[in-house]
Amino acid sequence: MNPKNVISGRIIWWIVGGMIGVIVILWGFNRWAEYEIIRRLESDQSQISSGLVKVRAGAGKVVLHQVEWSRDSSFVRAEQVNVSGFSLLRFLIYRKIIIDLIEIEAPEVHLGSFDKQEKFSEIFKDPQSLEIEKVRIRRGDVLVEQKDRALHPTRISLPLLEMDSLWCDSMIAREKIPFRYGSVMVNIDSFYYQIDSLYEISAAFVDLKNEEMFIDSFRIHPRYDRQEFQQHIPFQKTRADLVVPQIRVEGVRWEMKEDGFFVGASALTLDSADLRLYWDKRLAENPIIKPMYSKMIRDLPLGLDVDSVMVKGGEIEYDILFSDQREVGTIHFAGLNGKIIHVTNQGMNQEDFPETLVRAEARFMEEAKITLNWSFFIDEPTDEFHVSGSLSRIGEEGMNSFLRPAFHVSVQGAIEELQFDFTGNDQMAVGDMRMMYDELKIEWLKEDGRQKNKVLSAVANLFLKNKMSGPAEKEDIDVERVRTKSFWAYLWKMVQTGSLEFLL
Repeated sequence: MNPKNVISGRIIWWIVGGMIGVIVILWGFNRWAEYEIIRRLESDQSQISSGLVKVRAGAGKVVLHQVEWSRDSSFVRAEQVNVSGFSLLRFLIYRKIIIDLIEIEAPEVHLGSFDKQEKFSEIFKDPQSLEIEKVRIRRGDVLVEQKDRALHPTRISLPLLEMDSLWCDSMIAREKIPFRYGSVMVNIDSFYYQIDSLYEISAAFVDLKNEEMFIDSFRIHPRYDRQEFQQHIPFQKTRADLVVPQIRVEGVRWEMKEDGFFVGASALTLDSADLRLYWDKRLAENPIIKPMYSKMIRDLPLGLDVDSVMVKGGEIEYDILFSDQREVGTIHFAGLNGKIIHVTNQGMNQEDFPETLVRAEARFMEEAKITLNWSFFIDEPTDEFHVSGSLSRIGEEGMNSFLRPAFHVSVQGAIEELQFDFTGNDQMAVGDMRMMYDELKIEWLKEDGRQKNKVLSAVANLFLKNKMSGPAEKEDIDVERVRTKSFWAYLWKMVQTGSLEFLL
């Protein structure tokens, strides 16, 4: 036998044997890795189970089928979890998990009531740290139980979520938000949250990309119609139904601080918002003191910092039922455009704390232009404010749609112009008004709201006989606030008080 052939044959066998050995070692290493992953997943600390685990240690890939994690009343299930770029050696030697990509398919998340902060930190006793370049979740459904079990759980349908540069270690795991991340992209195709026994929040679509958010078909809506709503409240409460077709938020930011959760934005725009209000005055008066808006923001349970809020093309309709004998009175604002600057409860101890400014204009009762200028300091404990505005010409038709059911009064003529300027606080307001009116005449109506009360009409017009037309001014008009009513009722009382002083 040729020695060269013998040597060549041995080399081939060595190569084949070496390849077989490598394959056996890799196969064994993969099987051992699968066993080790399953053992660690199903430990008492993680409480995670998986139906099938496939490992390609050389390629750094792990595939888990039918994964489930559960603790107390919470659980997470997923059809499949794909892990790419996983370094098993780093995990075994340094107890660090470093992963390029995690893809989670069709997760079902149910979060109940448990101490997430404490439980999550327990999981991170081992490993020491976690680094993930990207997490991608597809076709997820999230359900979060509320502390009040009488309320429906929050529901979120999540077609896609991507997060980059996730980081966590044993120290971060103890925090309320137990991880850090670089950027985030979220698509939500339905969202539902029950605020309380009377109201719900929903949205058809939410798109979040880093610091930009778009919300489609946002709604805060009552759970009951007008009639049934009154059966669920012990006293007068305005029923509100808000629909905003589009909301855009720029410069979105949030974080968990030592004193609680913080959320902020550079700009919030509400496009074509439609607000429908209904007030049934047949119920008992509300005995609860209503805080001013400055106090509401000051006392929020979270940190808030929004540079500006824009309202474009909004509409407000306010229906008031005064009694069974009267028709519903309506106040209507259309084409509402406004801007609010500096809505924040951060840094309230600073000397340069910003003033909150509100500027708005709309068409009142389809014919008159109304403007509003309003300013206040959220950090001011006395809730001081300054409010001014104007109303252009409004005729008898626009006034009577509200005056007839509200006061059993019908007017003839028109208000050509009205201007007001008030300064006040939580208790009192004082200000000036100017009015220009044209051939104004009052008819007092009977209880049915249709027939004229001739005696009262004659008395009222006797007071007006020298005030039928022309300008009038009133200064130092004092108004005491009814603290169980809102700021808008307070403002209405200012204008109403001044108007009565003009006419009588």
